[in-house]
Amino acid sequence: MPNPKILAFLLPQFHRIPENDDWWGEGFTEWTNVKKAKPQFRGHYQPRVPHGNRYYDLSDPSAQEWQAELASGHGLAGFCYYHYWFAGRQLLEKPFDAVLRRGTPDFPFCLAWANDPWTRTWDGGDKDVLMAQTYGGRADWERHYRYLERAFRDPRYIRVDGCPMLLIYRTAGIVECSAMLDCWRNLAVQSGFPGLHIVSMLTYFGGDQRRQLFDAEVEFEPFYTLTQLPLHWKAYEKIANKASRLSWSAFGRSPYAPRSLDYRMVWREIASRSLPPGRYPGAFVDWDNTARKSLHTSLVMRNVDIKSFKRASRGSIKRPRALSPDSSSSTPGTNGRKAPTWSRTRSVERSSSTSSNRSSPRTGHAEPAGRCRGRSEGATPIGVTGLPPDDACRMQRAWMRSSQVRSRLPRSPTEGCRSAKPSGRACRLEGRGRSRRISAAGY
Repeated sequence: MPNPKILAFLLPQFHRIPENDDWWGEGFTEWTNVKKAKPQFRGHYQPRVPHGNRYYDLSDPSAQEWQAELASGHGLAGFCYYHYWFAGRQLLEKPFDAVLRRGTPDFPFCLAWANDPWTRTWDGGDKDVLMAQTYGGRADWERHYRYLERAFRDPRYIRVDGCPMLLIYRTAGIVECSAMLDCWRNLAVQSGFPGLHIVSMLTYFGGDQRRQLFDAEVEFEPFYTLTQLPLHWKAYEKIANKASRLSWSAFGRSPYAPRSLDYRMVWREIASRSLPPGRYPGAFVDWDNTARKSLHTSLVMRNVDIKSFKRASRGSIKRPRALSPDSSSSTPGTNGRKAPTWSRTRSVERSSSTSSNRSSPRTGHAEPAGRCRGRSEGATPIGVTGLPPDDACRMQRAWMRSSQVRSRLPRSPTEGCRSAKPSGRACRLEGRGRSRRISAAGY
């Protein structure tokens, strides 16, 4: 994968909102969870103290400028902000709205609609719901698009072939997803865009079987791989976790958490799995959500270290792909098609015939208006899920050095993009422990 770029998923819950004050207590932010975390067993890396003890507040513009500088200095190419919309009601929107209003920091970004319900158990389930998710009808879809359009028109917004890129976390739960996306794509064309590049995220909740509705998919690690483990690894992990639980029950301790995964095993599976057309690969650095949940309901990685990450990420970059991400020419694997152009600035003026006659790489038939798959499905990005340890940034640099493709901050109209979500010390950008990359030919 030539010159891969990295985007960091950015969780905006590092500032106060009235709803969290009501639900969790006065002054709650994500730092509340981070500070109260404690080591639960020998070698358990908690609490995760931010670099320089900087418990920043995202309502402070200087904190956002500092984050962009930190990200740029560690090879990240942009942010993918989590966006929360509940049938017209928004949560945690103020930091991103401030970025749009001020026009700074000058750092590329896109949005990921985190459309799962908010629950007291932090699992997006249907119990102990704090904020339910509903999708309304056309009036709400149009209102939602008009809000998104403000971001799409920003020159920093990441686009694919001129189409603004939007990730959606749980598309399978949207019953009228086809009608909603058709509405958005038509509105985008009416607004002067070639269309939208809609990316469905493959998560623990599974993928959406209506793949034809989306322009791409992205693997959300480590949970996508958790759903794809071969039977022998599932049996091994089941036995290992059962033994750990018995140890906790009998002795009150164990070398590992009651629910854990072998880091090296998960990465081997990621690196060995081939990528189908239209799929953006994901990656992760670590996962430990004991700061939010009890030890017995959390997932904690075991055997995490920088060397393993370096070896595994090199293997992920070399994963077999159906098509080449090379954007410079018709190379083997692209079937003579040019790879999609990733840009942060593109004129929205277009002729009326641009989108209606575009052929689909999957079917060969004409694409409907507003679709934007890119001209090659071989565009292959890489993603990182969560940069939790204090050496997260060193891990990131090790990855880029090992692949000999150190990222540069995109300051030109053409470069690539990726999505990730860091948390942790030296590179604490925001995170629930998610991250990945959405990038390909150049952005």
